[in-house]
Amino acid sequence: MARKGSRKTRTGCYTCKIRKVKCDEAKPSCQRCTSTGRTCDGYPPPKQSLMSDSKQPGSVVASPDEARALKFFQAVVGPALSSFAEPYFWNKLVLQFSQYEPSVRHAVVAISALYENFHEPEPTLAHSPKSHLVLQNYNAAINELLVSRTEESLTLLVCILFICIEYLQGDEKLATEHCRHGVEIYNKAAKTYPWIQEHLLPVLRRLSIVPLFFGSTVESFPALKDPYGGISHSFSSREAAMHSWDSLARRSMRFIRSGDAYRYGLNPQSSIPPKLRHEQRRLELSLDSWHRNFLKASLLDTNSGSDSIAAARLLMQCLVLKIWVNMALDLDEGGYDKHNAEFQDIINLASATEYQIPHQAGRWSRPKFIFDMGFLPLMHFVVIKCRMLHLRLIALRLLKKLSYVRENLWDVNEMYCLGRRVIELEHDIELSPSDDECTTEASTTEIAREKRVKDALFPPHESGIFSADTKRGRRRQIRVIFYSPSEGLEVRDEQLSIQQEDPHNILSPITL
Repeated sequence: MARKGSRKTRTGCYTCKIRKVKCDEAKPSCQRCTSTGRTCDGYPPPKQSLMSDSKQPGSVVASPDEARALKFFQAVVGPALSSFAEPYFWNKLVLQFSQYEPSVRHAVVAISALYENFHEPEPTLAHSPKSHLVLQNYNAAINELLVSRTEESLTLLVCILFICIEYLQGDEKLATEHCRHGVEIYNKAAKTYPWIQEHLLPVLRRLSIVPLFFGSTVESFPALKDPYGGISHSFSSREAAMHSWDSLARRSMRFIRSGDAYRYGLNPQSSIPPKLRHEQRRLELSLDSWHRNFLKASLLDTNSGSDSIAAARLLMQCLVLKIWVNMALDLDEGGYDKHNAEFQDIINLASATEYQIPHQAGRWSRPKFIFDMGFLPLMHFVVIKCRMLHLRLIALRLLKKLSYVRENLWDVNEMYCLGRRVIELEHDIELSPSDDECTTEASTTEIAREKRVKDALFPPHESGIFSADTKRGRRRQIRVIFYSPSEGLEVRDEQLSIQQEDPHNILSPITL
């Protein structure tokens, strides 16, 4: 906020705007930055007066619907999107840029309208009164980038907002393309605009691994140029642990995808390259080090329920990746059995977290959509890779309890039904609706290697087909992959019924 008695500048450099100080607007670099040893990140391109009454896309004058959407974003959407990450990006940076950058403002309006629509009982945009508001502002944001001399740093910020828009619409293909574009912009512009390293890189680290869960490979998706700085000897806060973790998680996921050909036995005649084995060992040591330092920092022991939940999620991510990295080059699914203790630790953390989530009533008390990864893919990993039936069933229940309806591109109903089907196939049982009933024989019988599911997934970009005989449900094709030494890979396709259930309360909308 500008000091009392001073005029708030709208034409200063990016650095001063982010710092919320008055810029002297010296060219090419402001003295306010250079005199304090900071790098001036330059100025926005010249635009028409921000106080213009014009209704062109570049004007800050908003329609009543747009004004309401901006207010709703500030009050509800921004805090919800910051569920597991630093609140500064959504609650401060994005809002600040939306005040003087039309492309950001239009993207924020689209996100706000989509988010509110997502919380409707039937969140189909095509039949929503908000569809025009979303499309109009999404197109206006794109047009602003096309017609304006936009700095690459601003383009990158808007690109992240476009990813959020596609997450809300469930479009894997477009979300991946925007993410690819964002990584390419960052790799090119990071040294030119230092502020994006501080404020946008943490977001990009997390975004850059999502496509690797949805069909992208290390060959098809570019690596983020983010030199790994190693693990700190101690973490002073959860934020410090998370910054270190995000880089480690990004490296781990790219390694895991690098090993897919060997994990699937696609190169039976070739041995695993020493380089991959070396990277596996390095990652295992780094994961162990991060795990020890996290426990040493006692970050789970906090009086804040939200901080404790976020810390538990970080630790669960670490345990999942420790298992996954260790098994990334193994053809035999039986190796997961040696990690039963880690699976139990994940379940213990998730069970403790369940009791920390408040039973809140109200439409906006617990969001249905979050931008970052929550508990959903973590619990799904336990469901499909742990072969101890009692733990799998607990994980299946906790998947529904802890997860949000949509966590970026992950859908809770799809992941629940997919995990449930894997359990039924491997244990040769049919689960009851309560999903915690099974026979004693099924609980204790070891699963034969050839019956173990190597992977189960929805084919990339395959759309859900609504079934006429399923109320609020649909059917989707799934692909189940098995492996046996004698037969090699076996791929089975089948149709899976997806029940659209909402575990969260839906009450009357708020008034803004």
